Amino acid sequence: MAHGKLEVPLTVLGSLCLEDSISITDILKQSHEIDFTDNANIKFPLSLEKILRMHSSLLSNGFTSYAGSISIC
Repeated sequence: MAHGKLEVPLTVLGSLCLEDSISITDILKQSHEIDFTDNANIKFPLSLEKILRMHSSLLSNGFTSYAGSISIC
């Protein structure tokens, strides 16, 4: 899918992973500084982490993939 068609859905999905008092826009700006393991403002840390990787890939490459955003520990 094209960049324009995916950015809004990824942003909406990301906002659903957060407590209501937190803005997804702020999270997108500081995504590399977020502690996903110990953050009371994040309802679904694993999902948000994947969504942020997908958003970053979308901005960098013009496309993203669910499978391509898997993090191997």
